Amino acid sequence: MEANSRLDTIMGRTDDMMKIKGVNVFPSQIEEILKEFSEVSSEYQIRISHLDGKDTMRIYVETNGTVDFQDLSKRIASVVKSRIGIHTTCKKSLKSDCFREVRRRRNV
Repeated sequence: MEANSRLDTIMGRTDDMMKIKGVNVFPSQIEEILKEFSEVSSEYQIRISHLDGKDTMRIYVETNGTVDFQDLSKRIASVVKSRIGIHTTCKKSLKSDCFREVRRRRNV
């Protein structure tokens, strides 16, 4: 390794694992599922909450705004349940609404 180099090889875990209802979930698993949906952009957030003694996972996704989001949400949740084994809720990212609003204002 060079004397000037600031970075070295990453050692150990390079992915952040989450434990939800006793199931190990990796963000890369969610990302692979979302890649299968062309309506969803590559930007997403995973939020874990502990409500009423239960762990919940919400996935916030950005879309192009021309899809039936309720249907898309159900399809994503179904694939997550079948592959990973946990129930999730898919929500529309607030960021995508903001971007659409900015685009509308620029086009006016």
